Amino acid sequence: PAQLLVGLVRPVVVARYCEERDFSAAAETCQGFALINIAIIGALFSGLVVGGTEILTWVSGGKYGVDALVLLAALLFVLALETHRLILEMLAQTVERYGFLVPSNLFLSLSIVPAAMIFPLVGAVAFPVVNGLALAISNFWVRSLLIRAGHDFPSQWRPTLKVCLLMTVSILLGKAFVAVGMYWLMAMALSQIFFFLGTWKLCGAELRIFLADLM
Repeated sequence: PAQLLVGLVRPVVVARYCEERDFSAAAETCQGFALINIAIIGALFSGLVVGGTEILTWVSGGKYGVDALVLLAALLFVLALETHRLILEMLAQTVERYGFLVPSNLFLSLSIVPAAMIFPLVGAVAFPVVNGLALAISNFWVRSLLIRAGHDFPSQWRPTLKVCLLMTVSILLGKAFVAVGMYWLMAMALSQIFFFLGTWKLCGAELRIFLADLM
């Protein structure tokens, strides 16, 4: 979802900055973009936890088990961090601070080395886990460089925490439905409905602001 939206959002961010020369305005648009991506990833993750085993069994004909489920969950975690990475790259490019990205991209590329070293011990999950840690470090690095250069922007953690809370509740709800004997597909569908309705209820204002920016 991040890659699909970035092509739509980038022209809006650049145009807004060029028109107003206000970095915070461009950052605000990016934060709306991040919220939508986190909501989509949260829905995928909650669905994976509630009905992932059954879906994998159905899709693969029983070839993949719990290990594949753990790997998919780790990849979704990496995708959430990659969304943040795309935002930071977009903002650095908007203010023409391309040099900030060079050392952090090199650091990300080199993260494959420790992942390959621990692969024999933990298996394929080593790659998304190590890449996720490298993304977290490099994202903090680029953000710190932007702040030092005078391009500060507040982190809106509250909407993200709301989405994470809704994701947790929807997972527990889906698991409870399965525990009382409901068919897994119905339980997953009800948990997803709860998640999307709750996201719109708690984060609707931020999402409407973002959509208004795009318009």
